[in-house]
Amino acid sequence: MKKAIFIFSLVIIAIILFENFSTENKYIESIKVGGTEIFLKKDGSDFYLVKNKSFFNKAQLKLSGFENEVLFCPDFSTLKLNDDVVCLTGFVGAHSQNLQLVSIKDGDLGTVSFLTNGGNEAENIMSDLPKMRVIDYNEDGKDDIMVYNRNYDKDPLANSIVGTFEYEEGKYKFVEEREI
Repeated sequence: MKKAIFIFSLVIIAIILFENFSTENKYIESIKVGGTEIFLKKDGSDFYLVKNKSFFNKAQLKLSGFENEVLFCPDFSTLKLNDDVVCLTGFVGAHSQNLQLVSIKDGDLGTVSFLTNGGNEAENIMSDLPKMRVIDYNEDGKDDIMVYNRNYDKDPLANSIVGTFEYEEGKYKFVEEREI
């Protein structure tokens, strides 16, 4: 019986080591947030955000809305909010951009959702211009997200619509839309 338990323990350790050191699932890049390193991983056609909790334990979140690439947002990887939030972006199709935010809270990874102007909750937002800005638009000390889209009611190459999302109660809520 002791020999069976010992062999079973060795098999479990081998599985854990293989998972931690496997080269099949490669990390694309990493970023430090509050002293913790967060990794982007591609597995087949899926993308994941990974945070090592310990050598044997990690948090992993499957990302949505990305096609061939996903990167940490170059200009605003870490947003100024009450929680540690990581921004991820990638181009989708011929001329669109996807943006997804992930909260890194208490060792876990969770999607920061968006409430759209229709009141629907979404895991990510898209821009078909593609252009997005992060700025403290309302000067409340928290970063707001401005999403630029083409205005198809006018000339979509010359006219744009900007939607503004403000952070409130753990979500980004749609506040206003204006033409520019």
